Amino acid sequence: SDPAKLVPDWVDANLPGNTVPLLHVRPGMTAAGERQYGSLTEAISSLPTEGARIVLSHAGPFDLTPVEIAGGLVIIEAAQGIRPQIRLIADGEHRKLPWLSATAGTLVLDGVDFIGDAAAVPASDPWSWVRVTSGHLYIRRSSFTLTGKRSAPTLALKLSGALTAKSSPASALPRFLLDQTVIRGEGLQCVQFESPGFEGIIRNSLLVAGDAPAISIRGTEKAQPNVARQLRVLMSTVCSNQQALSLSSQGTANPIQTDLIMLGALFAAPADAHLPVLLSLEDWPPSTTSAGPYKNLSWNAASSAVLGFHPLLKLNSPEAASVADGPAWRKLWNEQSPTTFST
Repeated sequence: SDPAKLVPDWVDANLPGNTVPLLHVRPGMTAAGERQYGSLTEAISSLPTEGARIVLSHAGPFDLTPVEIAGGLVIIEAAQGIRPQIRLIADGEHRKLPWLSATAGTLVLDGVDFIGDAAAVPASDPWSWVRVTSGHLYIRRSSFTLTGKRSAPTLALKLSGALTAKSSPASALPRFLLDQTVIRGEGLQCVQFESPGFEGIIRNSLLVAGDAPAISIRGTEKAQPNVARQLRVLMSTVCSNQQALSLSSQGTANPIQTDLIMLGALFAAPADAHLPVLLSLEDWPPSTTSAGPYKNLSWNAASSAVLGFHPLLKLNSPEAASVADGPAWRKLWNEQSPTTFST
C-alpha cells in the first residue's frame, strides 16, 4: 500500500497564516511594539477575534497557565533555528481546566515542546493539556512529555464536539493531525477523540502512554446519516502497558461508524506489562450483518506489526471471549493483508 494514497490533501496544505496578525513572544520582552509579548499566556489572552500567528523567538522555557482561545486561526510556532519549550504551570485557580483550550476554530502547534511536571497539579486532580472543541487541531514536529508519575488521569490531546457555523476552516468534519511528533509519559493518555465524527491522521509519530490507554475514541449514538469517525495511523509507533486503542460506544446500540486504518504501524507493549490489550471495546454491540464482527466498526491494516499484547481484543461483556492470538485476529477481521503478531 502507498501511504500517500491514505493522506488527504488537507494534511500537507499550508494554512493561511499570513491572513492573521503576527505576534512575537520572547521571555523578558518589553512592550517595544503592540504585537510583542514577554509571556505566552499573555499573548494568547490578547488574541484578536480572527486569531494570530504566534512566533516563539527564544528557546524559553515559556510558562503557560490555563488559557482559552475562542475561534479563529491560531498558530503557535517556533522561530527558525529555535526549539522552544512550553512549561505547563499551575495557577491554583483554574487547575481543573485544559491548559490550552480552543473552541470553534483551528489550533496549529509547530516545532514546540510541551513539558508537564507531575508535581505541577495535585495528584488527585485530572489533568488535561490541549483540547479543541468544535474545531481542528494540527500538530507538527512537536513533543509532549510528562515527567514523574501521577495517580489521577492525565491527557495530552483531546478533540471533541461537532463543527458549527463558526468553525473555521469549513469542512465536513473536525480534523486532527499529529505529524512527526512524540507524546510520552508514565500514565499519560496520548490522544482522546470525543467528536461525533472526525478525520484523524497520526503520521511518523511516537506515542508512549505507560499505564494508560494510548488512544481512546468515545462517542454517543449516531445522529446524522453521513457522519463517521476515521483514524489513520501511518508509519507510527504506539506503546502502552494497558491499552493501545480503547473504544467506547457509551451504551448506544447504534454507534457512529468508526474506521481504523493502519499502515506501517507498530503497536507494542513491554514484556513486563500485565495483560496489555491491543483493542479494548466497551459496550460495543455485535454486528447483525456480514460487514464485520462489530456494528459500524472496521479494522484495516497493512505492513504493520503487533508486539507483546495479550489478549489482542477485549470486550467488557462477561460472555464475550477475548481474541488471544494472530490467527484468531485475522479470522475475526478477515484480514487480506495480515498484520505481523508476536505475543
